[in-house]
Amino acid sequence: MPRLKNFVSSILLAFGYSINSKSKKKLLGDLIRLPEGVGLSPVEARKVYKSSKSQLGQDLLALIASGAKKPGFFVEFGSADGVALSNSYLLEKELGWAGILCEPSRSWHEDLNRNRSCIVDTRCVYSRTGEQISFSENYIGELSGITEFTGADHHGILDRTTNSYQVETISLLDLLKHHNAPKHIEFLSVDTEGSEFEILNAFDFSQHTFGAICVEHNYLQNRPKVKQLLEANGYRQVYPELSEFDDWFVLKTNQNITG
Repeated sequence: MPRLKNFVSSILLAFGYSINSKSKKKLLGDLIRLPEGVGLSPVEARKVYKSSKSQLGQDLLALIASGAKKPGFFVEFGSADGVALSNSYLLEKELGWAGILCEPSRSWHEDLNRNRSCIVDTRCVYSRTGEQISFSENYIGELSGITEFTGADHHGILDRTTNSYQVETISLLDLLKHHNAPKHIEFLSVDTEGSEFEILNAFDFSQHTFGAICVEHNYLQNRPKVKQLLEANGYRQVYPELSEFDDWFVLKTNQNITG
């Protein structure tokens, strides 16, 4: 098993799944430089930096956008095991945030429920609620997704399905209603291996606002559509020089991030 895990790790590194310390250090600096009376002390900021599990500092982005609010609320999908490369682990475990994790892949459910204390929903977030759609597990679990979309991005060379089955869908709005999420949510992280635009395009942005949104795009053709959609609903892109295979957005009214 360790050899298999090492092999999978090397493949992930080769395809851009490494931890980008340069990106995270830049975000640490911005976290420390939040206005006096907002955010964390330098000592606290460095502590959370060391505890970050995200690849590019997505959790640090959430802290900067919120002014390091304690507690806050997050929504993340897909969540895998809830620890490795997690965009919300730090927020829950170190800062006491509450939130919702969504992960339809059965291979992750045991680990996810063991590793995290927040709400775990095993339905598949999609544009519509109550449908049964085909879901494909990949031998690299992080690349599992809705069968219709698997292999559509630059990870196509790694498209090795090991198991397929039907999963129940739920829209983002219905997910938030079902779990009584607050009207303002500090952080939304969307990583569904290709269906991101469909999910966001079906969402009624008048019902909830998000302090920060991370959307994995993997250089898909829908990337500009996501940006246009979010900009039309009151968000602006930030840190394009750091976000790589993600695009990051905050509310246009956010004063904590100027770039």
